[in-house]
Amino acid sequence: MFNRLIGQRKSIVSAELGVTRDRIYGCFDWQGREFNLIDTGGYIPDSEDIIENQVRLQADIASKEADILILLIDGRSNITSSDQYLTKQVQKSGKPYVLAINKIDTLEMEASAMQYYELGMG
Repeated sequence: MFNRLIGQRKSIVSAELGVTRDRIYGCFDWQGREFNLIDTGGYIPDSEDIIENQVRLQADIASKEADILILLIDGRSNITSSDQYLTKQVQKSGKPYVLAINKIDTLEMEASAMQYYELGMG
């Protein structure tokens, strides 16, 4: 989604988890307004892995820098404990936020996305 919004391939896209580790910055224009966007790696709350801890740190820094938070969730799976944890963190931040469900490509998948209303963000 980051690459699509900024109109270039700046962030690495892979099925492999943990590829994005640092904050990646990009800009895009929407309806005549310019936006700065920060992409971070996937947030795994309870991991003790040293790299995943660094990814969490980068995501925490990005959320402090941001004016608006976008919680991007993979729509191909059911709600995870990470989704629930991050939802609470985003809501506690006091910042405006958007829940974005990614990878919903068919009508069947779109119907399954209704479960995300349970997170209380929409």
